[in-house]
Amino acid sequence: MAMEIVEEDDKSKFPETEFPYWNSFRRKFPPDSPFFTSGDIERQLLSKQVALDVSEDEKQQLFVEDRERSILCPIVGCDAQLNSLESFEDHYNARHTASCSVCSRVYPTQRLLSIHVSEMHESFFQAKVARGFPMYECLVETCGLKFKTYKARHRHLVDKHKFPVSFEFSKKVHQSKKERQKLHRKHVFHKEEASSAMQVENDTLEGLVSENVKAGKLKKSFYKNSCPNVESIVSDAVSKKFRQTFVTAQATLRLFFHDCFVEGCDASIMIVSPNRDAERDAPDNLSLAGDGFDTVVKAKEAVEAVCPGIVSCADILALATRDVVSLTGGPSYKVELGRLDGLVSKASNVQNNLPGPQFDYQKLKAMFSSHKLSDIDLITLSGAHTIGFSHCNRFANRLYNFSPTTPTDPSFDPTYALQLMQECPPTVDPNIVVGIDPDTPRTFDNLYYQNLLDGKGLFASDETLLSNPKSRRTVEAFASNISKFSSGFVKSMVKLGRVGVKTSNGEVRRDCTKYNG
Repeated sequence: MAMEIVEEDDKSKFPETEFPYWNSFRRKFPPDSPFFTSGDIERQLLSKQVALDVSEDEKQQLFVEDRERSILCPIVGCDAQLNSLESFEDHYNARHTASCSVCSRVYPTQRLLSIHVSEMHESFFQAKVARGFPMYECLVETCGLKFKTYKARHRHLVDKHKFPVSFEFSKKVHQSKKERQKLHRKHVFHKEEASSAMQVENDTLEGLVSENVKAGKLKKSFYKNSCPNVESIVSDAVSKKFRQTFVTAQATLRLFFHDCFVEGCDASIMIVSPNRDAERDAPDNLSLAGDGFDTVVKAKEAVEAVCPGIVSCADILALATRDVVSLTGGPSYKVELGRLDGLVSKASNVQNNLPGPQFDYQKLKAMFSSHKLSDIDLITLSGAHTIGFSHCNRFANRLYNFSPTTPTDPSFDPTYALQLMQECPPTVDPNIVVGIDPDTPRTFDNLYYQNLLDGKGLFASDETLLSNPKSRRTVEAFASNISKFSSGFVKSMVKLGRVGVKTSNGEVRRDCTKYNG
């Protein structure tokens, strides 16, 4: 482990760090690096000395022992065997970093550890329970329900989130001394039972690290047996639509964002209401291009022809979004699947639940945070503006009505502002659009971030990413390194795809535009 002081010119490498810009990291050197020279010389001298004193049989035995040596995890009940120190470190960080200082019990996340400490070691918690308050919090982070008793929560976890019936959060693997003695008298192999119980619990708790992915049964191979070719079927349909019009890319990507931010990623945006009161009828959604909706409908029809009633519209929208990103030059990635289609789609639910082009950084941060998306996710997902176009009325105020004394936003590059005024005069045709990325609006790249730094951010919600020192460093990092942006975008899109998913209380629509009747 090495410590590096990041010089002023190198701060953009580490967008997450704060003053004084310390950053710890693991460095790997090639075997022939000068770093190992002195050690290699000492090792050679030592091996020569050892070779003089060790017989051939002893050498062979040392070689066998070295090959068979493994590291046993010291955590009680784990019993994992790792073949290297690095493997053990990765295993320990993933499984055992959240440890209770009172009873040494370990959990995969700090949240679960906090729940354990409250329930097992705080008298205030027990006093509230005795008075009938609902204190037992659901272990699935996105659920939020609380229960009056441990058993009530256990029933909820089993019935709602499909936990195994044998799962115990705080009890089974912590038998009292009397219980252990009783088991011993009955000749029960306590060690094996405790290990088995711990394994059941660890397997269940480990899924909570990814919030509701495992408990909610989202997984990349969800349709492996029921519709194994679903990804290629959707990809073919999306590619065909993309060849017909480029608008397919931006329209589908934007449709996914708007769907997930209202009612979660459940295809509620797809519902058509005869009363025009569904999500898609809300004022903030009227600008969604019809090609996005059509992409999902066409892909659903293709899937239904092969796997009727199996694949949800919500999953098809998630897959189609991945495909349009890839078709425009962006990264491809595995999509977690298993969503159900929602049963609620109301225009009234949309207001104040979508980020607007005039939002400042604090408003954006609060909205993303409400969906458990971080500041980095906010900055990374804003990079979706690297492709697509916008109508002039979405940013016209920055050109003509920024303030009483300064009609044009001074953060605009003057040449860029003049270009926008020529394309979007005050009396412009409302159908006119301009590229959000003025240079490569049809290519998924990192020029969006470079343009931001050059004063060419189209929306106020883009420009505001530079208003915060920490977010500015992230913008600078993405502008200078497209690989860093691409890998970050994949991670943030996977997180976005988990927002508000339904794995119960939903359906698999036969027609994406209407509920099953």
